Amino acid sequence: MFEDLSNELLFNIFEHFDAYQLHFTFGQLNYRFNSLLANARVHFDLDPIPLNEFASFALSLNANHILSFNSRTLEKTRSWLFDNNEVLQQFSKIRALTLLNVSYGIINRLHERLPSLKSILIYVKIAEAAKTTENAHQDEYIYFKHWCPTHEFCSNKFPFLRYLITDTDYNHQAFGCLTPTISAITYFKIGCIYSIIWLLHLFRYSPQLKILHVEEFGGVLDDDDYRNRIPTKKPIIFPCALNLHILVLKICYFEPIAIEYIFRACPHLKQFDLNSALDYYTHNDTIRQQINDRMFWQSMIHQWGQNLIRLNITIKVSDDSIDEDLTTDFWRLRFWHVRTSHSPPYFIIETDEKILGSSLVRKT
Repeated sequence: MFEDLSNELLFNIFEHFDAYQLHFTFGQLNYRFNSLLANARVHFDLDPIPLNEFASFALSLNANHILSFNSRTLEKTRSWLFDNNEVLQQFSKIRALTLLNVSYGIINRLHERLPSLKSILIYVKIAEAAKTTENAHQDEYIYFKHWCPTHEFCSNKFPFLRYLITDTDYNHQAFGCLTPTISAITYFKIGCIYSIIWLLHLFRYSPQLKILHVEEFGGVLDDDDYRNRIPTKKPIIFPCALNLHILVLKICYFEPIAIEYIFRACPHLKQFDLNSALDYYTHNDTIRQQINDRMFWQSMIHQWGQNLIRLNITIKVSDDSIDEDLTTDFWRLRFWHVRTSHSPPYFIIETDEKILGSSLVRKT
């Protein structure tokens, strides 16, 4: 039955296998499958391949047919990058690259060892080696988090790169604050951004950005001193993220001015998710009251958030909060609910996905 499938359908199936599994499963089955494998476009996963078989297997493939490279083991990644240049060049035409559990040195040399990737990569995912008590204070770990060459991906050095996923911090100096360049990235997931000014810097130099996901966000005005209320010495130009449609901020610690700047910077924002489960005891009373006030959020949305469709806000409040529905007609018309909860103590704005979905279906 399987052998009766058309070549076109088999090629589609093959793209769901990594190269080694594909050849291990179907290799030497018969002449037809050998011919198909020789012309199949493949994804290369280094992890299941024994190191003593890696070189010969990689050289047996057509370099023009290798779509992506994936490695999650530091030892194997080092071997891939440094041991055999002829083997390494088999991956000089890949369009997607995933390197997990890597070091600063690996990324630092990657640009040098495979310079052709700068002109062809579309997708990049990078994550550093797991933090331990032994490496947390080592220079290489610190460099990775703050000065890692992953920052080069977010620049005009990679003109065709559209998807970048990295767990590094956004360092505006490493990302080209002194000599800024324009990135073509449309999807960006990053570990941490320390201040609203750095977020605006990212917006300014990534004008094609459509989706931004930040694992940890410090929405204060000054990244060097969170008590500073002076926004910046440089003028801020609004709007500066004209193409951004989805913004996700997790583990937030922010001030009301950050919300204003975000909405003003992103006039076409359609989805905004913010989760702030941190205590705000160091903030003054005015700030604490504003961020938990539905009228503050209503004012922000009324002025600058008219294009929002999905809004999901979760902010930790004082332990004496009560279970209360704060939804008014302003929110109902947008299919959003506003409420406070006692256990756990949160102020919540959430999209009613069921009603919204029905409304969108009716419009189509």
